[in-house]
Amino acid sequence: MILILSISILFNSLIHLFSSEEIHLNTNYPQENKRPFVSGRVIDERNFPVPYAKVFINSAEIQTDVMGRFTVMNVEFPYDVIVAERNTSTAVMYWGLSVTDPDLVLFGEPDKRNYNSASIKVMFPPLADTSECFVSFASREMIHCETMTAGSGKDYVFLTVDFPASMTNIRGDVIMMRKNPSGYELFRRKSVSISRNTTRNEVVLPAKPESRTSVKPSKIYSSLKDYYQSKIEVSLDLTDYSKNSQLTIYEADGKKQMTIADLPAKLPASTRLKINGFAETRSGSKFVSHYFSSPGQNFKVSDEFLPELIVPSDGYIGVDGRTEFRYTVGSGAGVYVLEFRSRNPEMKYYVVTNETASRLSLLSRPEFSNTRNLVFSWRVRKYLTYFSVDEFVRPNVFKNDLGYKGVLYSTGRSFRTGYF
Repeated sequence: MILILSISILFNSLIHLFSSEEIHLNTNYPQENKRPFVSGRVIDERNFPVPYAKVFINSAEIQTDVMGRFTVMNVEFPYDVIVAERNTSTAVMYWGLSVTDPDLVLFGEPDKRNYNSASIKVMFPPLADTSECFVSFASREMIHCETMTAGSGKDYVFLTVDFPASMTNIRGDVIMMRKNPSGYELFRRKSVSISRNTTRNEVVLPAKPESRTSVKPSKIYSSLKDYYQSKIEVSLDLTDYSKNSQLTIYEADGKKQMTIADLPAKLPASTRLKINGFAETRSGSKFVSHYFSSPGQNFKVSDEFLPELIVPSDGYIGVDGRTEFRYTVGSGAGVYVLEFRSRNPEMKYYVVTNETASRLSLLSRPEFSNTRNLVFSWRVRKYLTYFSVDEFVRPNVFKNDLGYKGVLYSTGRSFRTGYF
């Protein structure tokens, strides 16, 4: 019979684990020196701050503030970190870091308690029969907003903007790009301040466009035809704004070997084209990739070699802290993130490493050993292109990524702790 464990086991196990000699994936690295402090942030996968998360560095324990920031004094380098968040029952483990200002990602789905949402009704002159438009919200603050499209006869769209929970309102620009047979208008734009949803925010865009540009065809080549599902997106990457600010202007089926996209012939100085590729197999392995280009250039969305799980086998029984989880390399240089999930009770553990094998030492705790039996699923992600975990947690100097980036996902497997 499966025992329903209290969620507090997550934190009790972590605290015990962190005082144990068994926590290190690699205990052979030398202690270089003691630094005055480590001052970093805990963020989610969208780069939003995670408030009030627990951070364990070596033997120190601290809680992040409302903006996800923390400081720990007198830290021996290199150091180990566990980030734990009670609301989502999530913990992420980083070993052997040497970065004084890390951005530590709390992996998993965004927690709605960590952000506010606002709805905006964006109004504009009715679109002609041959026109379509793309509308989004961009800000220098951290936000998330999906691009909305409108076609013939439409004169409004609704946008949903997410922003950090510590902010009751946020400033930014509503941006619209209209396309017709003669070209694009870059942009219509209006600066606004929006509030979280007590009343609807309404914005009327000016009728006169800021600039115009003709259409320039670009050939998009794809090697994704053998996937169960695949897609290509082209966006305007708005480099004057935060990392999530972009405007999607083109989508295509990735299974076509070649397609011709009518893209803007000229871009503002602070904008570039961002090409995204998405592909998924029937078994659930997948990848998301993006890189950058310029108007008029042809580009190719390439296939990736996805990491594959090796051991333990699917359904393996008796997994504990000594069990080795091993997987293949996959494409390119990158950092691996192992994801372990239990649904009853709900717990999520992540291990960040640049090795192709790892262990989850806390599974040797009595709560998970042979007197208990819990079912976990596990899979591996690979983040390209990084050469070390230090590089992965180091904050970006630029507001937006540069060069090729990608995330590869293996298929999933399951295992059981303990024995029947």
